[in-house]
Order: sequence, then C-alpha cells, then structure tokens
Amino acid sequence: MPKERENQNRWKMSLEPRVVEVLEETAERLKLSWGRDMEHPKSYPVNTDYALRETEADLRPPPQVQRSAKGLPAPAPRAKSVYELIDESTVKRLYEQQHADSYSRALKQASEGYGRGYAAWKQIVNCLRVAYLIEFGGDDFIPKPKVHFLHRELLGIAESLELDHLIKEGLVEFFDDICPCGKKHNAEAIRKLGKRLTKSRGTWKL
Repeated sequence: MPKERENQNRWKMSLEPRVVEVLEETAERLKLSWGRDMEHPKSYPVNTDYALRETEADLRPPPQVQRSAKGLPAPAPRAKSVYELIDESTVKRLYEQQHADSYSRALKQASEGYGRGYAAWKQIVNCLRVAYLIEFGGDDFIPKPKVHFLHRELLGIAESLELDHLIKEGLVEFFDDICPCGKKHNAEAIRKLGKRLTKSRGTWKL
C-alpha cells in the first residue's frame, strides 16, 4: 500500500472494524443531514443533531428496555423530582451548545453560592426551562447553538473513542473523512478547539 494511502487511514487503523463501519456510515449520514440543515442556517441543525445521536447510540451497547408482565413497555411513573420530568443529558447538551464552558464546571461554579455561583445557576436554570419546553413541546423549542456545533460534537466523538493519542495529522484526517462542513480542516484549529475543551472539561489531551 502506498505511504500516502496508509497515512489517510491512520485513524481507522486504531479502531475496531465495527466502529470504523459506524463512522463511515456517519460520514454519509452527515452529508445529507448537514445539507438539509444548511438550507435554514439560522435554525437549530436538528437533522445533524439526530444523525450524531444515532452515531452515539450505534457506538454503545443497546439499552435494555424495562417491560411489564404483559410484555408492554412499563408505564412512566409520575414525576417525583425535576429529573423525572426532563433528562439531565438534555440540560447538559443545551448548556454546552450555548456556552464555551462545560456543564460540569457550571455545576461546580453554581455550588459556590450567591454571587459568582448564582450567575452560573441562572444559566443552568435557563437550560432547565428550555429542556422542559423541548420535552413537552417538541424540537421547535431547541435554540440554535452559539458554539461551533459540528466540530465540537465530532471532537467529542473522537475523544470518546480515545483518538486523542493520534498525531495531529491523523486527527485532521478523521475530520476530513467524517465532517460535512466542506472546509479543509487544520491541525492548529483542531488543537485550539481541543485546548478549549481541555480548559472546560479537563479531559482532552492535545
């Protein structure tokens, strides 16, 4: 195999064949969904978000569904806490799509109490309010992301697959193969995004 061809497959060689297949399907999925979303660039990219959530589901084992004695899905109990009304993962996603900081850091700041903590708490409460509207009113209530949605989401997938050990060029190849934005990806831009994630999450290693 020519050296240039080998280099184009560096990120694939570090993953299981099943995972590579999922990501190749994701690339095709994202081309279609991103194209549809860009017809309405001021709206939330709901098709792309759905495609990315499908990828996350495909990359993890299927959840077990709790069933009643008759084999039907168990009825939802009446809510006894806020997080039985809404999914905290929705709150987290909303927060991180509206702020450069991470949800976990916002929670930590909110625990500091009145003052600096209260500022973070107000931001979290706003996401709780929107999460409730989405849960009971539908996707029309999802606000447009204020951060670079697509690249941040793809970098999160790369992080979950432990691709952070790749040399920067290998990570650029991952973005070039998967991302549908149509732009040539740059190692320095990815490094800066990874650095911002390191600051907010304390996890990325670039």
